Amino acid sequence: MPSKAKGQRPYGKQNHIGPNECFVPALKSLEKFIPIKTQGKWNQKHIHTSSIGLASQRISIHSIQPIVKNCPTETPFRNHLSKLDMKNLESINHELLTNDILECIPKDVPVRFAADETDDTFYGEITELNIEYVIKGKVKKSTKFFYRYITLYLIIGDWKLTLCILPVKKKTRKLDYIKRMLQLIEKLGLNIEVLLLDRGFFGRDTFEHLENEKVPYIMPVKVHSEEMKELLKGRRSRYAKYILNKTTDPYEMTVAISVKYLKGKYGKHEARNYGYFVYGIDWKPNKVASVYSRRFGIESSYRMRNIVKPRTSTKDPTVRYYFALVSLLLKNIWVSLRYRSFPQLRRGPRRVDEDKFRFDQFRLMIWSAFCRRFGFMRTIPVHRSKG
Repeated sequence: MPSKAKGQRPYGKQNHIGPNECFVPALKSLEKFIPIKTQGKWNQKHIHTSSIGLASQRISIHSIQPIVKNCPTETPFRNHLSKLDMKNLESINHELLTNDILECIPKDVPVRFAADETDDTFYGEITELNIEYVIKGKVKKSTKFFYRYITLYLIIGDWKLTLCILPVKKKTRKLDYIKRMLQLIEKLGLNIEVLLLDRGFFGRDTFEHLENEKVPYIMPVKVHSEEMKELLKGRRSRYAKYILNKTTDPYEMTVAISVKYLKGKYGKHEARNYGYFVYGIDWKPNKVASVYSRRFGIESSYRMRNIVKPRTSTKDPTVRYYFALVSLLLKNIWVSLRYRSFPQLRRGPRRVDEDKFRFDQFRLMIWSAFCRRFGFMRTIPVHRSKG
C-alpha cells in the first residue's frame, strides 16, 4: 500500500450544505410554532411544505398544481390556512424568526437595531374581513392600497437579521409598535447601542418615550419648516438645537448635521447638509450619518423577501401575514447558514464570504428538496400527438 505524501491531508468526507440542510430548518420551525389542525388526506406537514415550495419559486398554490404530483389541491390548502389565528401568529413571530439563529446573536455587547416599514400591494376588494388591515398610501405599482408591516432588524456589520414583523392595523399608534419591539429586545436579553428609525415613526410621543426609556436613537429630520431649512445650511458638520411645536407646546431636539461635498458628483460641486434627530450618543455628525446609512442595507432584505413571497390574491390578512412570516423565515435561515458555514478564513471580525452560497442557490436547493418530497412532474400528457 503506497504511503501518503509528506504534508498531504488524508482523504475524508467534506462538509457540505445540501437541499435538506436548507429545507428542514424551515419546516421544523413552522411545525413547531405554527400548528394547524387538519383533517382528511393532508396534514400540517403537507401544508407547511407546500408553503415553503411556493415561496422558493414565488408562485401560487394554483400555479404549482401542474408542476408537482402530490401537492395539496387549492381547496384544502386554503381551508387549512383559514384556520390560522392572527393574534397567535403575532405572539410567536419573533420565536419563529429567531429560532434557528438566536445562538449566533451576541448578548455581551450593545448592538444596533433598525425599525422600518414595508408595504405589500393590494388590488382586491376591501371587505369586513380586511378593512382594518388595508392601509391607504401613495400610489405605487398602480395601487394606493397596501398591507403594511413594521419590522425590527438587528445589524452587526453586514449581517442583518429580522427579529420580528408586525402587521399594521388602522388606528394603532406607531409608538405601540415601538413599545412591543423594545419589550422583545429586553426579552431576548440584548443591549441597544442605537435604534435607527425611519421617518415614518416621526412623532413627539415616540421621541419622549425613547428618551424616558434611555434608548439611544437616530432618525432623519423632516424638512417641513423654514426654520429647519435654515438650520440645514452650512459648510461644516455640527450639532444644533431644534424646537418642535414651537408655538404651542415646545419640545427641544438635538440635530446632528453631516455635511458632504459632492465634488462633481451628479455634475454638482455643492455642500449638502444631512440632518438627524439624535439622542443618547456622542458621535461626530459624520459618524451618525455613516451608521444610519447602514440601515439602507435593509432594502436588500426586502428584495430578498419579495423573491420568496408566495403569490396570493386572498383578502385574508392572516394568510398574507403567514406568507410574510414564511418568506422572512427563509431569508433568516439563509443568513444563518452563511454566517455559520462561510466565514472568511482571516483574522479580525467575522466576515462572510459573499461569493459563496448565493440566495438564488439557496432557493433552488429549497425547490429541489420540495420536489423530492412531492414529486416533480417530468412528463406532461398532450392533447394530440404529432401526426
